[in-house]
Amino acid sequence: MLKNAIKEKEIPKKVAQTCLEERTKRPNIELCRDNSRLKLVHEVHTIGDSIQTLKLRLSEVHAPLQLLALNRSRLEHEIAVKTNSLYIDRKNVCACAHHR
Repeated sequence: MLKNAIKEKEIPKKVAQTCLEERTKRPNIELCRDNSRLKLVHEVHTIGDSIQTLKLRLSEVHAPLQLLALNRSRLEHEIAVKTNSLYIDRKNVCACAHHR
């Protein structure tokens, strides 16, 4: 959900940045700090801050997830080793019983 939220914020940010750039590149029009420009600058910063917050949350969530995956892998390895040990033990018991 966080990745989707980040993606959804990227598009409006790009639109606002493009509008801001286009206002800066207008031919034969003096650059000015009018209300529209200030709102665009504010919008770009606000969306950028939101994206940074979402990315921070994503990294905060991702770290425990990686730890859980590591623990799962370790536990699966332990289960595989124990399963193999049980198989070997059963094989040895059968072989010993067969030789009697």
